[in-house]
Amino acid sequence: LLRGVILSALITIILVPAVLLLFFRSLRLFVILMAVLIVGTAASLGAAALTVGHLNAATAFLGAIVAGNGVNYGIFLIARYNAERTRMDAEKAMIVAVHGTVRPTLVASLAAVVAYGALAVTDFKGFADFAIIGSTGMPLCWIATYALIPILVLRFAPRPMAPSKELLGRFQGWLLGFKHPIVVTMGVVAVTCVGLWISYRYVAADPFEYDLRNLRADTPSAEVSRAWLAKSDKAFGKGISGATFIAVDRADQVPRVVAALEKIDAGKPPEDRILGDIRSVLDLAPPVEEQAKKREVLGKIRELLEDDALEALEDADRAALDELKPPPPEELPTIDAEKLSPAVLGRLRERDNRVGLLISVRPGPSIDEWDGRELIRFAEAVRKVDLGGGEIVTTSGSSVIFADIINAIERDAPRVTLAAALGLILLVAVIGGGLRKSFATLAATAVGAVGLVALCALLDVRVNFLDFVALPITLGLGVDYAINIAHPQDGMTLNAKQMLRSAGASVFVCSLTTMIGYGSLLVSENLAIRSFGIASLIGEVSCVTAALIVVPALTLLKNGSAKRANGAVIG
Repeated sequence: LLRGVILSALITIILVPAVLLLFFRSLRLFVILMAVLIVGTAASLGAAALTVGHLNAATAFLGAIVAGNGVNYGIFLIARYNAERTRMDAEKAMIVAVHGTVRPTLVASLAAVVAYGALAVTDFKGFADFAIIGSTGMPLCWIATYALIPILVLRFAPRPMAPSKELLGRFQGWLLGFKHPIVVTMGVVAVTCVGLWISYRYVAADPFEYDLRNLRADTPSAEVSRAWLAKSDKAFGKGISGATFIAVDRADQVPRVVAALEKIDAGKPPEDRILGDIRSVLDLAPPVEEQAKKREVLGKIRELLEDDALEALEDADRAALDELKPPPPEELPTIDAEKLSPAVLGRLRERDNRVGLLISVRPGPSIDEWDGRELIRFAEAVRKVDLGGGEIVTTSGSSVIFADIINAIERDAPRVTLAAALGLILLVAVIGGGLRKSFATLAATAVGAVGLVALCALLDVRVNFLDFVALPITLGLGVDYAINIAHPQDGMTLNAKQMLRSAGASVFVCSLTTMIGYGSLLVSENLAIRSFGIASLIGEVSCVTAALIVVPALTLLKNGSAKRANGAVIG
């Protein structure tokens, strides 16, 4: 994991600056932006250290993600300043730039808070940490941007590039500067309807990843470990490394738990049994009553071997039977767990010196341990053992934990998505800057979210315990891009080309830096983290595409403004 974190950070550190240098073509502006980004990211990680205090598999790569998203605010501010600086002096240009970008970037920052914060409604601790780090990191980056960039740019920034050199914005205007917004809007509605149908079928067909091979580490050392595991399973039995353990409070509960477990597969043929070997201290030191019964059996065996009828046997045969004759029952000592050999006893003793309170259960021959559905079936069978009289003994193990994660995602995913959606709707409606701009922003965000799910369905991307967070994050990014396109420069709302030339280039560069942050996850050795990177990249492409198309189309629909603006035909 550490190697993946370092490599991910290096990729982000190299590629993000390259993109920004190509966009601004100013080393001073680039240095200013990077310095402010470092301040914001460092503040975010510092806040994480004070609140969460650690990183886990779900949050280890958030540093790269915060940097990839947090740079957006500075890009929008500097790009607007560059545009205004060609028409007025530096101080006035910066005032106009701050005034023009502070609302949309603030909305974008708060949208990130809502999107990440929605993860806090889950019962999964890893997602709660994700929520804290993400929802504190983005506002800190926004504060650093507006506290430092205006001062630093006015002090050190050179003259901006001429408008004729804004090649990216001009290219976007040429590519997406449509002439008939009503046609584009109808096309978007049609595509979205198809996407909704695909998304519904995808969700209804259970989109979760159940093949555990796609969630493991993909490294040479992991392959060696799996090879030894296969040999271990072959030599000692399937499931030796993945046993589920049951901890009881009292020694008298051990035989009752074992009996309850044995009832689960009672009467089933061996190949259909859910449970495999059940091991406990009773295998080494059976209960006293059971030992007494076995003494009775041994006594009867001894009586049979002492029958007078056996005197007719040859001496050699009688001698062989005498070797099999058990000792008298009264000479057989009671086997006590405390009298086991120290090598065995050390593995069974608790810290408080009690012995034999753990019971291990392994999956049976009918359970494929690489199939999540099978592990869930096994986990449900052993999750709680009812001893009667209100006594319930709970279990733990890799299969139970996996089942709990899947159940948590199934239960919490609708709640997280609904919380994020409602929060973003309220946020944009209140401070989005007007009904039309708010509606265009929310519509583009919805289209982007539908695109994410539909594309995951078409590309057969299965949802794991990390991918599930991609949807609320995509909603936050959708607001980020859409709100900034919905707030172009003054006088730049005559047609789609002008809107895209005003903010489209900045939005695309912001998206590209975020794509780099997510793309850096693809170098991770963990396949689950790679899958999260893929899902997030899909969401990113879907969001920025929806923002660049849907927002101009809806903004230009009002009262036929696309046709009446200065009597010009859009395009």
